[in-house]
Amino acid sequence: MLKYILLLSLFLSCAHRNILTNKISGYSYKSGEFVHHFKDTQGTVLIFISAYCPCSNSHIPLIRQLKNEFPQFKFIGVHSNANENKANAKAYFTQQELGFPVIRDQSGEIARTYGALKTPHAFIIDSKGKVIYKGGVTNSSNAKASTEFYLQTALKDIGEGKKPTQPIKKTLGCYIELSEVI
Repeated sequence: MLKYILLLSLFLSCAHRNILTNKISGYSYKSGEFVHHFKDTQGTVLIFISAYCPCSNSHIPLIRQLKNEFPQFKFIGVHSNANENKANAKAYFTQQELGFPVIRDQSGEIARTYGALKTPHAFIIDSKGKVIYKGGVTNSSNAKASTEFYLQTALKDIGEGKKPTQPIKKTLGCYIELSEVI
């Protein structure tokens, strides 16, 4: 119970942060190269995903489609689950051929900074470093059952030069298991 109270207080404190704190960086599972936030694009799509969560996994084809549909945005996947084996996660994300890097957030620092609670959990960060969308990819924990496509709608709005009509949406999925904070 204490763990969930701490997560809630962390989420509430992070919810008021609007400016990127340059904490998006890590090594790509696939290439091994260092990845960091890109400020020279229309925006960055930061998506917290899991190798084991069926909710996250069901959204992988849609996320891959969105990356191809919106090439003006840089996509970065973040894997923050401390309870998932690194070797298995590397194999899974390499096999998925997402078309963008997935970095390991072993300490959970990136998830804590943004208040990411579940997978998949998406954030759109504009070129100035401001979070302009946070929430689910769709309105369902199973992508095939989705009737609303939150992330796609937000990306279309931004692509048309508008602010997202719904900048915050509910996230459905598996809870991110973060490492203990010392």
